[in-house]
Amino acid sequence: MKVIQRGIMKIVPGKMAEAMGLMGKHTAAAKRLGCPSMRLYRCLSGGGEFFHTIVGEAEWDSMAAMESFFDKMMADPDILW
Repeated sequence: MKVIQRGIMKIVPGKMAEAMGLMGKHTAAAKRLGCPSMRLYRCLSGGGEFFHTIVGEAEWDSMAAMESFFDKMMADPDILW
């Protein structure tokens, strides 16, 4: 059974560039530990709080695969929290 993991991040106005830089570092470390490719979504038009939101999704083969990855991730000192 496939599992879709979704994270929704609200970014403080004016900090989007910094957030995207940190997201890139986190994604590289997660990929090294076996995370599948993530899809990132951002609002391209409009305004309000939706303009400062990033949605990330990853599709896992199973819940066990996702749990195994998170165990490795929690033990890795290079993961940025």
